[in-house]
Amino acid sequence: MSSEPFPFYRFGPIEIDARKRSVRRGTDELQLRQQAFEVLLYLIQNRSRVVSKTEMFETIWAGAAVTEDALVQCIVDIRKAVGDDRREPWFLRTVPKKGYRIIAEPAEISTVETRTLELEDIRSLDIEIIDETPPDATSRYALAVGIAAIVLAGVLAVAFLRRPAPPAFAPIPTVAVMPFEGTAPADLAWMRDGIADMLITDLAGSKELNVIPRQQLFERSRRTLPSDRAMALASARELARASSANRMITGRFTKVGEKIRIDAQLHDTTSGELIAAENVITARETLLEDVDALARALAARLGARPVDERHLTDIMTGNLDAYRYYSIGVGHALTLHHDEAIEMLEKAIELDPAFAMAWARIGYVHAITWIDAEKARPYFAKALSFPDRLDQRERLNIAGWDAIARLDYASAIQHFRAIVASYPTETEGYLRLAYLLGGELRFDEAIRVLRAGLVVDQMAPELHNAIGAFYAALGNHVQAIAAHKRYVDLLPNEPNAYDSLGLSYQRAGRLDEAIAQYRRALELDPQFKIAAIHLGNTWYQMGRCRDAIRELERYLAITPLSEFERSRGYASLAGVYRRLGDLQRAETLGRQAMLLHSANSATLFHVHLLSGDLSAAGAMRKNLDEPSPLTARGRRPNLRAAFYVRALYAAKMGNEEEAIDYARKAMQYEAPYYDLDPFEDALANILMILGRVPEAVAEYERAVKANPALGMLRYELAVAYQKVGRASDAQRELDAFLSLWEGADSDIPELADARRRREGKHQLVSRASR
Repeated sequence: MSSEPFPFYRFGPIEIDARKRSVRRGTDELQLRQQAFEVLLYLIQNRSRVVSKTEMFETIWAGAAVTEDALVQCIVDIRKAVGDDRREPWFLRTVPKKGYRIIAEPAEISTVETRTLELEDIRSLDIEIIDETPPDATSRYALAVGIAAIVLAGVLAVAFLRRPAPPAFAPIPTVAVMPFEGTAPADLAWMRDGIADMLITDLAGSKELNVIPRQQLFERSRRTLPSDRAMALASARELARASSANRMITGRFTKVGEKIRIDAQLHDTTSGELIAAENVITARETLLEDVDALARALAARLGARPVDERHLTDIMTGNLDAYRYYSIGVGHALTLHHDEAIEMLEKAIELDPAFAMAWARIGYVHAITWIDAEKARPYFAKALSFPDRLDQRERLNIAGWDAIARLDYASAIQHFRAIVASYPTETEGYLRLAYLLGGELRFDEAIRVLRAGLVVDQMAPELHNAIGAFYAALGNHVQAIAAHKRYVDLLPNEPNAYDSLGLSYQRAGRLDEAIAQYRRALELDPQFKIAAIHLGNTWYQMGRCRDAIRELERYLAITPLSEFERSRGYASLAGVYRRLGDLQRAETLGRQAMLLHSANSATLFHVHLLSGDLSAAGAMRKNLDEPSPLTARGRRPNLRAAFYVRALYAAKMGNEEEAIDYARKAMQYEAPYYDLDPFEDALANILMILGRVPEAVAEYERAVKANPALGMLRYELAVAYQKVGRASDAQRELDAFLSLWEGADSDIPELADARRRREGKHQLVSRASR
């Protein structure tokens, strides 16, 4: 288990390779068991201290019931692999009554920046494009993309066969432009990212340079360091090297009277050598043109021919204030502050209605980092109506985003395969492709793509965040938590990092730890609405409905909220009151949710079914068959809840075959732990309603095994056990339920019924029958 992607350590003659999960001693290579290798990596990563046995059990086994012998055997295996002696250790010391500690110091530590992809990893991406360019791709770049994809796939395959050379994506300089430091007044603080963004845009026009995109570097550094603190040159170099850059541009800007001096330095990231320095002194009205000149000078220093016809005023905007709003807006978009991003980007297009990338980025916020596909489509169309204001890379990205907004996920996957092939040093393509594959439930493929992206940039926080989510979807909670801890390490001041870690803890059944992470996110930003609703969901799953209501009301009080977000809040509140048995209030809230956004109409439909109003439910039934107007942050939305309520309606109407079919469709989707109810009991509940109790028992048992901390599953399994006469099993599950829900609200019907059942009194009130 590693919070670093694919670390490699050398302790004298011992080599430990996380990619191969192997220990090599001389010419002998030993494959350790998975848990033993995870123990080894965890101890190495925490070698500065003694690691307790309790910590090891909680981290490696995620709270699973195992004996101490399991850990002891792992330690024995590790010592055998490295040739260590417990009585005279040189590598691993047992500290009596405390734990274990690695006492050897590594002679070498390397990571993915010097450990490259194997050939099969490249093949697994399937990045070549052969007569499958999406039909909406413009003819002006479709052929070039196809050829570039095939050629670059070959270059990658050859380059990655060489070990241990660093990734060689193309025989041209790969340049990282770091945020510029400034001593100018506060109204020019935007230039920290803005000047670098301008240089990236200019330099990216040269076919003789690979330029790392802004979002791959800037957000990490900006969120890690305060904006008024200079980044140390060594730190900048480390960030650049982690992104496979062999050249780096740093700089600063200073107010000199009424003018601004911009100084830029070009460095070799391998040796740290200063290669060249350039500067311009500019006025506000000529800033864009003078940055163009600075970019041409830097391109010449890099050995690239200048692209004289490429000017910021032509391809971006000639309005400096519009560029300022755009730069700030992109920063907000990359940190998932959707409303602030749209506000800034709207100001940019007010000042320059032909600012194509500002139009595109508004669509990006709506459909890619958020969920509203319909709102995004006109923005992408507007951006593409200014083809002269977009370069090939931008057109290809916008076409991919537009395919997502049109819910054409197959086409979007093809677009992003082309993007990964054409621009293999840019992590955004890997991220978008992985999310699209995840939306098709191809989680293993998504993880492989993200691992390839981490070879490009081992410090890309968004890739660690995504890989953690997909590990969680596969039930690999140890890896999910480790990935999200790495996300927190990279962005310790970012609320979304703690929120993601909270979700991993929640899925692993470690609900108290999940709550702590959500609270930490809200401490960092009390307006971070995502953490508020996730915290409410967690209280609900613990049976603490009043606490859930408090957090959901807090979520609704956070302003501004979009119509969809308010709709989601009301729908979640309706679900809590449904659990409390207050169907009248649940109906009122469900109606509010549906009126705000049709995507949440399933909540009201569910309430009608539970109240027995099949006529009202039938009148809404057709709404559920309409295509969802939403994305799920750039991928197909999760339809588990929608299929479950359809199954419930079919079961109530006596359509057994249809009910089972819908329930099985529901279970094909990932459990939506980010919502109020993950519906892990969807199929089991339908089987219970249909009287197929033995099958329901088997399905509840499967769900409980996968989710032992979900109290409601234990209650429903107990009810099913009693139905088939397994009294002792029922008592065991009732005890487990009451223990898990020790702090739950006493008036929840299922809790009261569980207590009666524990005393031998039967009154079925399980959700499956309500």
